[in-house]
Amino acid sequence: TEWCVQECLPSQPRVVHGSVKVRIGSLTGRLLISHMLLKSNSVVDNERVSAAIKAVQTALNLSDEDYLRIVTDILNDTRRTESQS
Repeated sequence: TEWCVQECLPSQPRVVHGSVKVRIGSLTGRLLISHMLLKSNSVVDNERVSAAIKAVQTALNLSDEDYLRIVTDILNDTRRTESQS
């Protein structure tokens, strides 16, 4: 899992500079975590899902605080989307 995160995530485009490049980079980890959380419902082995998510957190060099902030933001965004439906 760590190797996949380090080697397979796309890098920022070379033609983008400055704050836009930083923003794209910050969204890549969030997108991966969001996808993992959504797809985790279809996996029966909760311990395996937990280990994979922890491995992604480590591979992205996220502190517990940063990881929890990302997950909280994802949950808040999901709640806002559901209330608009």
